[in-house]
Amino acid sequence: MPSRCERSGSFRETMEASLSAHKNELVPLLSRYVARGRGILQPHNLFDKLADILRRDHLGDKISSNTFLKFLQSTKEAVVWPPFVLFAVRPAPGVWEYIQVNVHELSLDHLNVAEYLWFKEELVNGGLQGLGFQRGWGNTVGRILKMMHLLSEILQAPEPSTLERLLRRIPMVFNVVIVSLQGYLTSKCPRFA
Repeated sequence: MPSRCERSGSFRETMEASLSAHKNELVPLLSRYVARGRGILQPHNLFDKLADILRRDHLGDKISSNTFLKFLQSTKEAVVWPPFVLFAVRPAPGVWEYIQVNVHELSLDHLNVAEYLWFKEELVNGGLQGLGFQRGWGNTVGRILKMMHLLSEILQAPEPSTLERLLRRIPMVFNVVIVSLQGYLTSKCPRFA
């Protein structure tokens, strides 16, 4: 059985050969993915765009026998980060490959799991921040909603317990130094009555 590195190398070589051999067919497809802007594409999204390109440009014969079609069939999701499309591919059970394609240059790079997940995490964090929510409000829509409900309760009927629950959920890591000139002077100067 070939090692993981050998499989990755041959997989990458096969994909590079497919990209260079069919660039006229694949550039419109990859460009459509990038035109949507940043986002996560599920397999049905990938194939919807492929079907549009096949109908519009009559490329069914060229792409149906293409290695890239087999690549898309093994893709479980894709992260679009213009000008890149990052594919999470599962070519065989228990084997995952993470491929980054630069759409403008049609270059292909292999990513490790941490690099792929970094792009995905930044995409999600950026989406929440794009809506005006900073990280302290929560990392999921459900947590943000809970925080918003707590804030709404505080504004409508302020109660110490509700304020305490809200403050407990907000991540606060900082040091506080209180400097008081009055405290300094009273400790150094004798009091006159």
